[in-house]
Amino acid sequence: MKYFFLTSFFCCLSYFALHSQNLVQNPGFENFESCPDNGGQISRATHWDRPELTTGTPDYYNRCFEPSPPAASLDIPFNWTGYQEAHNGDGYAGVYNFGYGDLREYIQSRLIAPLETGWAYQVGFYVNTSNLSGIAIDALGAYFSADPLVGEGDFQPFLGVTPQINNPTGNILTDTAAWTYIEGHFVATGGEEFITIGNFLTDSMTQHIIYDEGYAYGQGYTFIDDVSVVLADSVTNVNNIADKDTRVQIFPNPTPNNFTVSFLEGPFVDCCLYLYNFNGKLVKTQNIYSVETEIVGDDLTHGIYFYKIIGTNNKVFSGKLIVGKG
Repeated sequence: MKYFFLTSFFCCLSYFALHSQNLVQNPGFENFESCPDNGGQISRATHWDRPELTTGTPDYYNRCFEPSPPAASLDIPFNWTGYQEAHNGDGYAGVYNFGYGDLREYIQSRLIAPLETGWAYQVGFYVNTSNLSGIAIDALGAYFSADPLVGEGDFQPFLGVTPQINNPTGNILTDTAAWTYIEGHFVATGGEEFITIGNFLTDSMTQHIIYDEGYAYGQGYTFIDDVSVVLADSVTNVNNIADKDTRVQIFPNPTPNNFTVSFLEGPFVDCCLYLYNFNGKLVKTQNIYSVETEIVGDDLTHGIYFYKIIGTNNKVFSGKLIVGKG
């Protein structure tokens, strides 16, 4: 019994740790294949690149910048776009996102693991408008896809692509000194493995202002740093969870408080129970270390709950639990 408990404990802990870690590789652009020595070298930042068949040339900035004259400075904090410290560490990315005939640049990266069906993810990244850009916009977002985005051999925006995460419409990013955090959450369809960041709208659909006539070249330019994708503590589409999974039995159900989890197919030890309230908030986790395990529910208020049980063999059991009757 002690063996099963310990194995299950570490299984549950490792599963939760996997899904609470940042799924973005090299999120702060700290790691690199080689130092930048000119513009358009985002691919030198490990795990980052531009989408294929796009002619934009997103930039990589790092304090290790080694100029190769004639070259634009990609140093930090002083560089060809002005002055900006990194949000953290020694690196960040930069993209054009407005003007010049819908000029767009995007950065793209493969996640550590694909997103899971029905799970909610919290996404965030920091942005800063270049003080030598002269134009600030509102339309910046992050798009998740199972396959990498591919352009059409030009620098036009990805029309028809709706990013899951967006800076609010009308919230024009005018701060050229401090970093602004863009965040949001969404429920994954499942299998999304690539993140692409940029402006997915045309100039005519993008709200903008010219904040400095002296530096307005008709183009908007933004720095990006510290990108994160982590499992949220809620699952908003709990209605997609089946009312009953015939492979596992929960009893009594309804229950006044405590209930028992019994596997009818298995045995499946080394599992972890995740219990969500009716609003989709994670309220309880519990190790499952035997074929039949009693769960203490004294801390649960009356209502409808949804459970998912996930094991080391990636089997998923789900269903509904009613607390308050018995």
